[in-house]
Formats: sequence, structure tokens, C-alpha cells
Amino acid sequence: MNKLKMILMLPLLAALAMMAGCQEEEVIPTHSKPGWTTIDNPDHDVTMTVIMTLPDHLAGNTSDGDEMAAFIGDQCRGTANRVGNLYYIMVRGMESEAGDVYFRYYCSNTGYMYRSATSVPFNANASEGTADAPLNLTFDIIKN
Repeated sequence: MNKLKMILMLPLLAALAMMAGCQEEEVIPTHSKPGWTTIDNPDHDVTMTVIMTLPDHLAGNTSDGDEMAAFIGDQCRGTANRVGNLYYIMVRGMESEAGDVYFRYYCSNTGYMYRSATSVPFNANASEGTADAPLNLTFDIIKN
């Protein structure tokens, strides 16, 4: 009888062990195309130029429907023109601006939205990155 119990218990224990090892797959939300536009503020009379590229794990999935924009706080301060693998952004601000510029990227192939993990300080009439050495930031996926 003990042998019969063991034979019946083994499949049950194996199933329980497999279930314990299973984890729910994280669901990443998709977004509609954002259509970012730069705010129209006459006080934003200076610019900063940013030439950047995407990290390799994102660059391989780009398409013409993608969007990149620069933000200070929640205000869109510039949108990108993509030329090849480079994004050229004119970030608008004031001479006395002291905000940090973050970037958001929308991938139209996946519908995922990303935000740069780090920022660059806004500096009037300055440049970040060049065509030969573009700014290359890390981007985190936006999960909400």
C-alpha cells in the first residue's frame, strides 16, 4: 500500500514543484503614438542642440513611425529629426534655465514608451553630442 501511495504522490509532487518555479510574465503596457509637440513659449528664446543615438538593443527595432522628444519637467521642449541612426534635437529654453533635460522615445513597432535613465543639464547655446560621437543614454521602459 505504501508503494502505491508513493507512485501516486510522485506526479503530484512533480506538478507542484513545476508550479512553484513558474512566475507570471510581466505585462508591459503599449501606448498610442504620442505626437509630441514643443510648447509655444515666447520666453524660450535660446536653444541647446543634442545629437544622440539609441542604445543598441533599441536601435535595431527603429522605424519611420518612431518619435523622440526632449522634456524639462513635463514640458516638451523639443522633438527630434532622425537622420540614419542619429536624432537631432533643438531643446528650447530660457537663458537662465537650470532644468534637467530628459528624453522620451516611442517605438512604433512595439508600442513601447521609454524614458532616459539619466538627464543632461540645459545650457543655453550649448551642444551635447556630435555626429561622430553622439550622446548615447540608457533608456528605461515606461511601465505605467
